[in-house]
Amino acid sequence: MWRKKKCRNIAIDMSYICHCFGPLDYDAWARAKLSKIIMESDELQSLQLKDGEWMTMIQWAQSMGISKSVFAETYKKARWKLIDVIVNTRILLIKCPEDSL
Repeated sequence: MWRKKKCRNIAIDMSYICHCFGPLDYDAWARAKLSKIIMESDELQSLQLKDGEWMTMIQWAQSMGISKSVFAETYKKARWKLIDVIVNTRILLIKCPEDSL
């Protein structure tokens, strides 16, 4: 049985972020056929903390309110999704904490 996901501290203002990224040179019909990857807001936060700010892993994990190992796993999933979107021409959807997909 899965444990309930722990609430994480997300410090990104999601109102200024476009929630869908993908290739622009495709028409609407071709874009609709592309597969989609959903990135959680905590994965986006881990990318921002690790690649955008100069802190240690302990500081990153503390700022999100999670352990180092959970932070590392979240970051690994976020990097995989980002690479999958770029290499395999997919659409990236960013899920806000209050969204329910």
